[in-house]
Amino acid sequence: HALGVVFQSHEELKKGGKEVVLVYVAADRDEEVIHTLKRCGQENQIDGRCDMECFESVLKILPTDWLAVPFEPSSTFDVRAQLISSYRSGIFTLAFVSSDGKLHTKDGFKILDEWGVDAYPFTQERIQQLVHQSLHRASNQCLKSLLTTDTRDFLITPHGKEVADHTHGHRRSMQCWRKCLGR
Repeated sequence: HALGVVFQSHEELKKGGKEVVLVYVAADRDEEVIHTLKRCGQENQIDGRCDMECFESVLKILPTDWLAVPFEPSSTFDVRAQLISSYRSGIFTLAFVSSDGKLHTKDGFKILDEWGVDAYPFTQERIQQLVHQSLHRASNQCLKSLLTTDTRDFLITPHGKEVADHTHGHRRSMQCWRKCLGR
């Protein structure tokens, strides 16, 4: 599920002309992951393959425009270990890092789940802006704000036809609501 959200979000961002570089850092075979898989009853996901084989199998399924930190188990300076210690916050981590290396957040999955690609460029400032907008909407809530979004200002009929006249849509919604309430 988590990677599916990242795949979908990355595609949306590309279609919107946003520049995002995704870099896969393998950490799948370390002791913490193995321990957690066992604790969750997922022993069947632990196989006898070596780390390099696991890494290569993941590379085969990654989109072609993603990058990956090479797997170098014999390297004296393990770049993967350095990245993991700097940015990891759980078993599967999606960290948003600026091009200059500044960490925006280690909670990328949570941000995508809550805000989607609207959170781009995934900075603390942008997240605060979204929180502020959400609080503003909640305090100034009306039927229009409940039924529309920033990117969709219409309703649809049961046949899928867009209705831009919100007054008509609101009146119909209120009529249906009253019928449901027996008024």
